[in-house]
Amino acid sequence: MSKKDVDVVVLDAIASEDDGVSFNNLVRKLEGRVSRATIVKVLRRLLRLGAIVEYKDVKHRQKKIYKVGEKIGLIYRELTLSIHEHPDILSYVKELISRYQRIMSRNLDEISRRYAHHRALNSFGAILEVGIDGEDTFNIG
Repeated sequence: MSKKDVDVVVLDAIASEDDGVSFNNLVRKLEGRVSRATIVKVLRRLLRLGAIVEYKDVKHRQKKIYKVGEKIGLIYRELTLSIHEHPDILSYVKELISRYQRIMSRNLDEISRRYAHHRALNSFGAILEVGIDGEDTFNIG
């Protein structure tokens, strides 16, 4: 996995937690994909870029909580679509493309652009997962 890929994977793991995530919980979420040492380096880089923020945990003063910054949080919310909220696959794809184009038309920094691209790819990947377990069906349109 390239350094750029690791950045967006870590961002995605953080963004998926509304209340933020501690370092140890982040390590658990990424176990088998990203090493502990790499996570430390990525967190420093993302903090420096302003993509994430760091808070002290109110319950454990030595523990830090990581949350995504405002731009990344907005991208996460806009590009996390439920495939089951659309009557057919075409409406899902149209909505996803429309949101992606709207986001990419903004003046975004490089990490935000890469993250938007990553989220869009994940959302398109959800199309392929529908029906794998045999219970979900989805109309083409």
